[in-house]
Amino acid sequence: MIPFCKKYFAANLLWAILLLLDIHPASAQNITIKQKIENTSSVCGETIFKITVRNDENIDWNNVDITIQMPCGFEYISNSLTGAQEKNVTLKQQPVFSIGNITQKTEKEFVYKTVSSCKTLECLNSGLSFKNGFVLKSNQGQKTIFSDNFNVETANLVISKIESPFMESTIGTTV
Repeated sequence: MIPFCKKYFAANLLWAILLLLDIHPASAQNITIKQKIENTSSVCGETIFKITVRNDENIDWNNVDITIQMPCGFEYISNSLTGAQEKNVTLKQQPVFSIGNITQKTEKEFVYKTVSSCKTLECLNSGLSFKNGFVLKSNQGQKTIFSDNFNVETANLVISKIESPFMESTIGTTV
């Protein structure tokens, strides 16, 4: 039984040394996506998304295509993309962009615009959450990443006070 405990002690010691030296095993090697909304996202309005794709793997990702799976009511605005190339934008809720090569330990950034239809209000009232899905495909494989939820604003009419509920007028005048 003592040799068994020594094995666990040695394994835990090795992990502690790796962590102290800031050496992370395979779990730290990955592709990450950061999404930033450059303006206010609102129902029946345009939203500008800034996307940063970071390659923290020890290999280059070549010929990377990214498909964006947009939430309910959102559609890509053709020719609004900068920093990448449109590959297939036939499906406005799932445009495909080519972002080229992402070498190890670097990042690529691109910006695009969407429009949310007035149907977005129905989605909002139904309690749906709003987030983008990103499917990255390259010669090295495929990876799916989801953004954090983002807020979609809508106008609300709030009547806080009624000064006089009755008005007087005469026939033929505008009130």
